[in-house]
Amino acid sequence: MADENNLTTLSAIKLSLKPKPSGSITAVTPTNGGSGYTSAPTVTITDEKGVGALVHAVMTDGVITSFIIEAQGNDYVDPTVTITGGGGTGATATAEIDEDANLLMLIRQVSNTILGELPGLVVVAGTSFTEIHRIEGGGGIITLRKRPVTSIESVKIGGVTVSTLPDDADQLTADRQWRLDPQFNTLHLYTGVIGGYDGSYLRGVAMPENVIVTYKAGLPAGDPRLGMLERAAIADVSLSYKRRPFVHVTSESSAQGMGVTTSFITAAHAAETIEIIKRLNSDALAL
Repeated sequence: MADENNLTTLSAIKLSLKPKPSGSITAVTPTNGGSGYTSAPTVTITDEKGVGALVHAVMTDGVITSFIIEAQGNDYVDPTVTITGGGGTGATATAEIDEDANLLMLIRQVSNTILGELPGLVVVAGTSFTEIHRIEGGGGIITLRKRPVTSIESVKIGGVTVSTLPDDADQLTADRQWRLDPQFNTLHLYTGVIGGYDGSYLRGVAMPENVIVTYKAGLPAGDPRLGMLERAAIADVSLSYKRRPFVHVTSESSAQGMGVTTSFITAAHAAETIEIIKRLNSDALAL
């Protein structure tokens, strides 16, 4: 699981795709610049399938700071970068293929589509929100727009801060207090004992005040819904990939270093994704 914009990771997607994505080398990035390099080291890129990439290291004060790709090669699947010679030690790097950028774009598109069908669901725990509600017609229940709510920071009615009603307190005697019902993502407001009480709020009592609620929402780490969202994203990306069977293939006759650039379009949801969306919309708060 990545974040609210990417419901899964590139590495997780690559494990699920068959055939494996392949392409040309588009970037080589230092993960450790090493030290003591007095001359340009040899940079070798090995792979189970790919060939033809040629890369040179750039050094500053004995440290490798970047790489220049002289030729991108073709058909790399999972390239490994090895740095030898040059009088120094410790330098490491990773290589990306052109399909990586395409897959990241697809992950983003799929993630946005899935979350767009789950109104109000917040992926990142502890995200803060402030909402303004107007209570009219005597109703004392507010449905907060983001879910799941994890904590209420403050509640103001007509500019006056009101306090929480303790769990062990009798709501029949509550006066200008509130209580959160996390199962239904609702905030219950109690304005005083004025009769007509129906068990949750005061029936027939006018409440024209603006209610300002500041709260935090989001799926906590380890929540099963995070795993469901990632499975949905993987299913959609995998299906889209299968529907474009040649998108991962670099022409064997293309010139060295040319590579391919592919634009992905998010396909219809996979069956597993549809079921996950239905479940999250129906009982996400009760899991």
